[in-house]
Amino acid sequence: MTKRRDVLPFRATFESPGTSRAGTRIGWLTPYELEILRSEVRSAGSGAQLDLFVPARSSEEGLSWVRSELEPLRRAGIEVALKRDAAWEFREVQPKSRTRARRS
Repeated sequence: MTKRRDVLPFRATFESPGTSRAGTRIGWLTPYELEILRSEVRSAGSGAQLDLFVPARSSEEGLSWVRSELEPLRRAGIEVALKRDAAWEFREVQPKSRTRARRS
């Protein structure tokens, strides 16, 4: 079993050919978020396509964990593509000021 060591930001798109079932999700790949994503994609049915994009610098360990979590979808006949997106640069945002806003 692969241990999850990092939480990856992601963008996912999925669709089912021949139906109007499609969706997009953006967020953080936590166990809870993956559970929701799997449920939504399963509802699109066999033959659906899931494209999951993560930042290019995502660790191989993190990607391995995501692949193992998405394996049930593959077994259900859903095509899964996990892709590193070189154009997606993820940076932590540092606050400009450490002071709190005060009410007058």
